[in-house]
Amino acid sequence: MQDLLPVSYFHVVFTVPRELNNLFLWNRRKMYSLLLKMVSRTIIDSADRNLGIQPGMLEVLHTWGQKLDFHPHVHCIVYGGGLSNNKWISSKKDFYIHVKKFSRLFRGKFLAALKKMSKSGGLRNPEKDPTPFSFEQFIPLAKEMYKKEWVVYSKKPFGGPEQVLKYLSRYTHRVAISNYRLKDISGGNITFTWKDYRTGKRKVMKLPAREFMRRFLLHVLPRGFVKIRCCGFLNNRIKKVQLAVCRKELGACQIQTAPVTIASDILENAKTNFTNRQTCPICKTGVLIMIKIKAFYENNIEVGCAPPCPA
Repeated sequence: MQDLLPVSYFHVVFTVPRELNNLFLWNRRKMYSLLLKMVSRTIIDSADRNLGIQPGMLEVLHTWGQKLDFHPHVHCIVYGGGLSNNKWISSKKDFYIHVKKFSRLFRGKFLAALKKMSKSGGLRNPEKDPTPFSFEQFIPLAKEMYKKEWVVYSKKPFGGPEQVLKYLSRYTHRVAISNYRLKDISGGNITFTWKDYRTGKRKVMKLPAREFMRRFLLHVLPRGFVKIRCCGFLNNRIKKVQLAVCRKELGACQIQTAPVTIASDILENAKTNFTNRQTCPICKTGVLIMIKIKAFYENNIEVGCAPPCPA
């Protein structure tokens, strides 16, 4: 990415209580947009209040948990600093803003915006109720939601732009489940692995095919919906000018990334890389074995890699 700067980066995840899931499922476009907007406003307002800066961030919407359950949440990559009167101010290297401040401000902003939407009658009711979601329905829901601590957590900070680039290449365009997690399709059932984050162990789940498809299709986004958004000084309207100011303040040049042109170049790179021994990302001891698969976009080039071993 040409927008990266030689600074530290923070990884913050915003979630919403599952009691809101039905509203999300019946109003996906509006609720996903609301979620992304309130997350960005939370970070921008918090950075202004606590650090006196205009931050820069990248938001990525995900809607799934490990078991393909519906779990809308937003991953944010936040630059370790920001601009104040055209001066770069760095945050602490290992700390940005306390997540509890994010959590309470996010909860307040989200519910205030949801209140306005309920008054305008712009939301559908769950369960095919023909009447819109009303302000009268919002009141008891809001009381319940204000009692909850909304989960916002910070993951290990990125060390620099290289780590951010690696993360973006792996996770921004992923779907609800990767092929390597699919272990068996037989007898009308689909078996796949999932990670239990409470224990850190991988487990196996078997679902009837119809239930697997139902869960998978929960995560199809509305047509044309943009799930990756740039905010703060990365806003498209001001990004070019603001990044130039940031680079000048940091004494940095634009980070260069190797251009990738056509599919054959990508495949040639893959061939070269996978001829070397590749350690399994799961068990850390096995080696990925090169196999040949038919590339769907070029008839005469075949390249591939065996999936990692189960753990």
